[in-house]
Amino acid sequence: MGSAIPPRTVKELVVSSARWLEGRGVEEARLDAELLVAAALQKSRLGLWLVHDMPVDGVVLDRAREAIQRRGRGEPVAYILGEQEFHGHCFKVTRATLIPRPETEHLVDEALSLLPARADGLRPQVVDLGTGTGCIAISLALARPDLEVTAVDISADALAVAAGNAERLGAGIHCVNQDMFAFLAGAGGFDLVLSNPPYITEGERASLQREVRDWEPELALMSGEDPLRFHARLAAHLVTALKPRGHALMELPALDGVGLQRAKELGTGFTTRCVNDLAGIPRVLVLSRNAASGG
Repeated sequence: MGSAIPPRTVKELVVSSARWLEGRGVEEARLDAELLVAAALQKSRLGLWLVHDMPVDGVVLDRAREAIQRRGRGEPVAYILGEQEFHGHCFKVTRATLIPRPETEHLVDEALSLLPARADGLRPQVVDLGTGTGCIAISLALARPDLEVTAVDISADALAVAAGNAERLGAGIHCVNQDMFAFLAGAGGFDLVLSNPPYITEGERASLQREVRDWEPELALMSGEDPLRFHARLAAHLVTALKPRGHALMELPALDGVGLQRAKELGTGFTTRCVNDLAGIPRVLVLSRNAASGG
């Protein structure tokens, strides 16, 4: 950020930062400027406007300029701040993890609706495959302390973030550093299997926002040529992974009619349905196993 006349107040800093970001093609320039200036001041976004006439000192100005410059280069706000809110909790994020997104909260909400408390006092067994920040597993464990939740990720760096988030938020989860398919091949008896698997195809790579394409981990994003490649592989393990009357929930990409029908046919012998997000887009695939399908 170059300016002949440095901003003198918090409000001037926000305005000049937003203008600078707009010039670099940042879509939500004003929001991002507010969040980053607030962080430089060590305040919330709301608290920012309680001090909008406050003079800006050199320390705050330097912190804010560094953050704004990083955003101008395309780095997502969540990575700059090192955190992202999800399901009412604040999760630490790094470039080893995907940034939690609001649409994934539907996965958590649907899971909670499918897991009534057990009358026998046993703890329902839940596994989150490809856990990343741990946002799904931890949100479930915090909402339902009676659950036995396992979080699996092939990335040791991502799993370390999940373990740290669990400890900081007080969630009792078990973390496993393993390929999700290798894990399922050696485990079973789950009441619920959840995953937000990779589903972006190579053909979609060029059209991705630079914030996603250039910054978020490819391992957690890309599925090759088939958006449902990981969904299909997961579905193939469900007969042995799930208990009778167990459920599997997987986040879906935006699919056309043909793709959606294929998704619904993945679980042979399972009852399938989709849960829409707030925009009316099918977002969560639910595969339910009945007792007659193998148990």
